[in-house]
Amino acid sequence: VFLSSEFEVTVNYLEFGGQEYYCAFARNIGERKQAEEALRENERRYRQAVERSPNPIFSTDRKGIIQSWNQACERLFQYGPEIIGQHYGQLLLNSEDQPVVEARVERVFSRKALADMDMYYRCKDGTERFTVSRLYPLIDDEGDVYSCVFANTDITERIRAEMALLESEERYRTLVNQAPIGVMTCDREGDIEHINPAAVAILGLDEVSDVQTRNLMTSVPNLIERGITEDFRLCIDEGTQITVERRCLTCEERERILRLHLTPLHDEAGGIGGMLAMVEDVTEQRQLEEKLIQSAKLASIGELAAGVAHEINNPMNGIINYAQLLINGVDRGSQQARFLEGILREADRVVEIVRDLLMFARVEKDVRLNWADVRAILQSVLTLSQKQLQKDGIHLEIEEAQDLPRIKCRHQRIQQVFLNLISNARDALNARYPGGHANKHLTIRIEAIERRGRTWVRTVFLDNGIGIAERDQPYLFTPFFTTKRPAEGTGLGLSVSYGIIQDHRGDIWFESVEGEHSAFYVDLPVDPDLENLA
Repeated sequence: VFLSSEFEVTVNYLEFGGQEYYCAFARNIGERKQAEEALRENERRYRQAVERSPNPIFSTDRKGIIQSWNQACERLFQYGPEIIGQHYGQLLLNSEDQPVVEARVERVFSRKALADMDMYYRCKDGTERFTVSRLYPLIDDEGDVYSCVFANTDITERIRAEMALLESEERYRTLVNQAPIGVMTCDREGDIEHINPAAVAILGLDEVSDVQTRNLMTSVPNLIERGITEDFRLCIDEGTQITVERRCLTCEERERILRLHLTPLHDEAGGIGGMLAMVEDVTEQRQLEEKLIQSAKLASIGELAAGVAHEINNPMNGIINYAQLLINGVDRGSQQARFLEGILREADRVVEIVRDLLMFARVEKDVRLNWADVRAILQSVLTLSQKQLQKDGIHLEIEEAQDLPRIKCRHQRIQQVFLNLISNARDALNARYPGGHANKHLTIRIEAIERRGRTWVRTVFLDNGIGIAERDQPYLFTPFFTTKRPAEGTGLGLSVSYGIIQDHRGDIWFESVEGEHSAFYVDLPVDPDLENLA
């Protein structure tokens, strides 16, 4: 036994019955020393593991005094062994976090429980680090907690990457939400995942929050009717990029021209997981293009009209002269005289059309501009037409602003425009009210306005006649376009008026509701900065 174990021997001196004795007590301590050695080895390994750990680990007592500090802590926080014996509070980025940390440390000591928390640290050079920390107790042989270990995982770079991603997403979301064109995404089933306010407005849908969970294929029935939904399905099913323009009615029943850019969205597996749709309302752009095309047509017709008018004018003079000679040679009441008078009448009508064509083509040269009063121009026109208005039972109302400026214009041309607009209003009123009627009104208003930094005189002709059909409105200023019967008009009145006002660098346009009213606006600049009309 003595050879195989390690003993602790105690020798005592005794006297008994007059005799002296020595008493030896031996205790086997081999197992205890082995246990202590094992404990020391475990502590050495633990310290080595902590010291070499890639994660920052330090320990404190109950008061927060740092007791140990590994190499990872030195690399992260840039403090060496001199930090041992100091309070961990100097490491905290925000002083208001200290009570929270103290509460967690107290929990570790009092309850012998683990605690997790996120911690913001300030390093020695002032940089900031963010860690996920786990606090756990070290317990001695008596079962008491003698130290609190802070095991930290540095996630600063991950947090920065997440914040950068969030900022990027926020910038993207802001750009998309503030974009002037509609942007929306949907999954393969057509469920809307994201839609920006512009798309909501263009399609006439509800608020974004109400649309978000709806199915695009069934949310907008008008898209289905006009074939737009088929474009969506083709993009998703076949992975085809599509750019198309379609006319459709929005949810507000407004007809709009929409340009669609449809792009399939691929998922991580490479399949098509949905679609990105960009929607642009190009209605006004197309209307402007149509106006430009119309202006080009007007210019071409003007050039053609000048040539045709000159070619027609001379033969027509011959026809009129020969017809007049024949009339002089027959009896006035005869059938031949009636036929010849019809020839003269129709020939005079052709001559009138030729004159309008020449004016539309602006073949007159060196027409001087003179200062004139718009009220005086209107009054001269009413001198010619007011009797006819009274005869038709039309109630005329004139509204004239005070201190109207004079304008620089060609007096006779503006007269022609006003006379044409009054004549059209009279026809519209007679068409709606063939006889007299209390609602048979024509209102003419003259006022001064400011536009584009200049002073203009605006004249408005408002009648509550039959109005203008919406299908006819785009062609109203087109030469030879008329809604009247063939014997009632040539279709040149408004086109000639348009050309006259354009010559004066003015504007003419209209507003009309079929069956209710029409209003024509003539805006003329006070001084068009022109000496002559070409």
